[in-house]
Amino acid sequence: MRAFVLILILSLPASCTASAGQKHQFLVTTDWVAERLGSSQLVLLHVGSEEEYREAHLPGAVFVDRSALSTPHEEGGIVLEMPSVDQLESAFEAAGVSDDSWIVIYWGVNWISPSARVYLTLDYLGMGERTFLLDGGMPSWVSEGRETTTIIPRPPRGNFTPRPRNDVLVDLQWVREHLNDRNVQLIDSRNREFYTSEKKGNASRAGHLPGATSVPYHEMVDESLKFKPAQELQRLLTEGGMNEGKTAISYCHIGQQACVTYLVARSLGFDARMFDGSMNEWSRHEELPLVSETGQ
Repeated sequence: MRAFVLILILSLPASCTASAGQKHQFLVTTDWVAERLGSSQLVLLHVGSEEEYREAHLPGAVFVDRSALSTPHEEGGIVLEMPSVDQLESAFEAAGVSDDSWIVIYWGVNWISPSARVYLTLDYLGMGERTFLLDGGMPSWVSEGRETTTIIPRPPRGNFTPRPRNDVLVDLQWVREHLNDRNVQLIDSRNREFYTSEKKGNASRAGHLPGATSVPYHEMVDESLKFKPAQELQRLLTEGGMNEGKTAISYCHIGQQACVTYLVARSLGFDARMFDGSMNEWSRHEELPLVSETGQ
């Protein structure tokens, strides 16, 4: 069994928080969820397309409208920015989240990074110690022959008290001021062809931030979309320049893939933050440096 999969989270004290530098076991198993289906404290959040959700989902699961968890996207604007706390409070209460909830997020097909973004959002709101990902998502659940349903629940509105944290997100100004900080390690979570500047993606300019290392988020999961063992994840981040005493700042295209890196780093006890604007914002500023591995 994976060494860092949590088995008995309901026995954890409420003071077990996911603060910077403190390990937090962010995964639960299909067995754990199956044993607790129907619990009034359990909130299941389905991340994927609405069509996919309507075709099949875990019993009691609520569909996550990800547009309610970000600022409205305007033409030419920054994509997927963290919205107001009031907006987030309303969205999660509508999903049935209360202060005493245990929240399990799962992806329908392969939406790992959007699921990690939902996790980070709840962590930002102070609910990280009560929030978990279902390891392997719905594909693992289905492969084991477990029950799914088309019944769409109408959960009672939750009563949620946000406690926003200042150690989850960093902005462009923070990154600019810490580019040469030896205690900060920038980690590029995109596929390597974007890191090297072979491809530009949706950025205005190609390349990566100075001093950043490449640790693609997809290398943190195996072929079955389960997270790799803690020892392997530790190796990936260590080879990416992380060691005790450093702060990991992950970034990607729009602040989604980097959430996978964030939660893995936190689970291993690293001080980790996520650059919300990521390359979508940084590359727009011509005065800010980018490094190209291809010489272009």
